[in-house]
Amino acid sequence: LGDVYKRQVLESLSKLIIRRMDRVVVVGEFMKRKIKRDILQGMDSEHIITIHNWADGEKIKVMRGEKEKNFLKEEWGLEGKFIVSYSGNIGDLHEFDTIISAAEDLEEQGWKSICFVFIGEGIKKGYIERKVKEKGLNNILFFTFQPREVLKYSLGLADVSLVTLEKGFEGMVVPSKIYGILASGKPVIAVVGGESEITEIIRKGRCGEVVKIGDCKGLSEKIINYYSNHKKCYQEGMSGRKYFEENYDRKIATEKYIKVIEEILGSLF
Repeated sequence: LGDVYKRQVLESLSKLIIRRMDRVVVVGEFMKRKIKRDILQGMDSEHIITIHNWADGEKIKVMRGEKEKNFLKEEWGLEGKFIVSYSGNIGDLHEFDTIISAAEDLEEQGWKSICFVFIGEGIKKGYIERKVKEKGLNNILFFTFQPREVLKYSLGLADVSLVTLEKGFEGMVVPSKIYGILASGKPVIAVVGGESEITEIIRKGRCGEVVKIGDCKGLSEKIINYYSNHKKCYQEGMSGRKYFEENYDRKIATEKYIKVIEEILGSLF
């Protein structure tokens, strides 16, 4: 009863705050729709402003293939591998069983050149490591978080990158790793439970594929398709970079925040 009461109090406070603020910034259109539907319920929503999270396109740039050597590939023993990368927080809001099962499927099929690389830390990392050990998989590797100045290289390792979101968190969470992936010029495969900001970005940006949670065969097939079609990798990666530059570069978001702050300050005087 105590936990239920606390949750109800927090929900009531959240609704009160969102309804009474001069401006509320959300990080995605799905989040905005959810607030309008579940909290405002027909009340005025003009004060809800969407400003997406971002990456710094000056620091995270597209690696230029053989012309620009990626020192991490040699350092981590990944030369000659087709790399499927997950980079960032390995947390509760992300789903990994589909990825593990796809890796198992690809290993059983004999795709020795395809390698899954996890770069980061988080509460679910230990779970993935145990599953990998139980299944005896040799095609999943783990590396720790890399310094910010190395992001260009760690994100640039990927031939295709993964983003995941557990079912039920659509409109509540936007995995910000998507913006760094787009900046790096890599195609994206999203493993998700339903429509979300991520699926919309991928479709509008024409920069990847979407797989339902649990569809490990579908994920395997899409990875093989990328492996077999380097042109697809390049075209979707470049499409993602272009979409990033038009919508999610740091300077775009900071300009929007400046505008919101100026509007609020202007209304006070």
